[in-house]
Amino acid sequence: MKKRNLLSIALCILALSLTLVSCKKNKDSAASEPAPSSSSTVPTGALKGVFSVSETRKVYFSKGNLQYQASTNTWRFAEHQFDFVGDDDAGNVYENYVKCNNELCSSTYEGWIDLFGWGTSGYDHGAVCYQPWAASKTYSDYNPYGSMTSNLFDNNGKADWGANPISNGGNKANKWRTLTHDEWVYLLFERTTNSDYRFVKVRIGRNNGVIIFPDNWEASYYEFNSVNEEDSDFTDNILTIIDWEESIESHGAVYLPAAGVREGLAVKWIEHGYYWSSTCFPNGEDAYSFNFDPKVDPYNNGYRQRTRSVRLVRNK
Repeated sequence: MKKRNLLSIALCILALSLTLVSCKKNKDSAASEPAPSSSSTVPTGALKGVFSVSETRKVYFSKGNLQYQASTNTWRFAEHQFDFVGDDDAGNVYENYVKCNNELCSSTYEGWIDLFGWGTSGYDHGAVCYQPWAASKTYSDYNPYGSMTSNLFDNNGKADWGANPISNGGNKANKWRTLTHDEWVYLLFERTTNSDYRFVKVRIGRNNGVIIFPDNWEASYYEFNSVNEEDSDFTDNILTIIDWEESIESHGAVYLPAAGVREGLAVKWIEHGYYWSSTCFPNGEDAYSFNFDPKVDPYNNGYRQRTRSVRLVRNK
């Protein structure tokens, strides 16, 4: 009986020793595993390029211009960077692109529109015309928060289109925003990049546009003419779709297509580009916009009622 008890105790001690060895081995194995990667993830709906818009702030650009469908109250980013709606005669470099028409915009329109009066985010923030399909020709109808001196980012920020959930941009409110006037200026003329490339005017297919290069762009990716030149010709750089997709977009570059403006229900000047900022112009009647018509000019003031393209960004 005594021998049996001693044998049981010995077996228990042996089992306990094996358990301690096993635990130590597992602990050491876990410690030797590499730490999880801390690299930042590109947000849903954004391009991978990173762009400085001030000395302290960087952003991602959305993957395409902002579009709206009134019949379903849906916001989205265009599928491709150079997709634009224009009018019934507008061209597009993709053969299968489904045509819509900004000249048919209304509260029940089932197509997509992509030209918007200033501050027409769809939120009733105090302007007479806050609806995305608004077509009034009176500038004072587009005063955010009911004030001619307010910016889109003032008060609760609801006048900025980025306050909306974007269906293919994460589908959550207040994740995106419109660049300010100062940020457009810094992006185009003041920031430092690896190659000193900031922007260039190009033509892809039948469409004029401007490419904006990310901070880490290398000149070896693609050879351009007239880089950073405000008054160059679009035809100085004629690109194919393959050029764009494989050698340029793949490195995080942004393309802003020329899409014209809409005044009332008439679309015009599709050969030129006009993009809103979120900053009002000092005269209280206009707002700052970034134009290439054809000069690259972020200092331009645009009539609030003359609708323009919107390209949203997201803070890094």
